[in-house]
Amino acid sequence: MEAGLKPGVGSVASVFVSRWDGAVMGKVPEALRNQLGIAIAGRTYKAARALLSSPRWQRIYSSGAWPQRLLWASTGTKDPQASDVLYIKALAGSFYRKHYA
Repeated sequence: MEAGLKPGVGSVASVFVSRWDGAVMGKVPEALRNQLGIAIAGRTYKAARALLSSPRWQRIYSSGAWPQRLLWASTGTKDPQASDVLYIKALAGSFYRKHYA
């Protein structure tokens, strides 16, 4: 901004959800199977919300900066026994906001 450049630059942060579970498949108890990706996405979402509500970010936003958007990538399950919409259901709508907002 000091150099006269516009601060409004669009970008995304991609979170590859199913890859977390793929990395620990067979290494976690059955009760935790296919849950790490959802947990990581939840923590990432909370951290992003905290950052965007901070006074520091609000000053930058007021100057014209755009927030980086989260992109939930790799949302197809790697586990053939899991629902193909496991991550979508967990990360979408009121359920997600209830647990992670």
